[in-house]
Amino acid sequence: MTVVVEACTNLAEGIWVPVGTNTLTGGSVQFSDPAFTNYPSRYYRVSMPQ
Repeated sequence: MTVVVEACTNLAEGIWVPVGTNTLTGGSVQFSDPAFTNYPSRYYRVSMPQ
């Protein structure tokens, strides 16, 4: 199953930007965001592409 990792810097605005696409294996996924240091805070969510 393919999942998309999305990031948001402000939860009140709710603007989610895709930052990676991964394959769910055995119910888990590993993700790394090399750009996380460019933001004071960053939130992530996983969604399934439609």
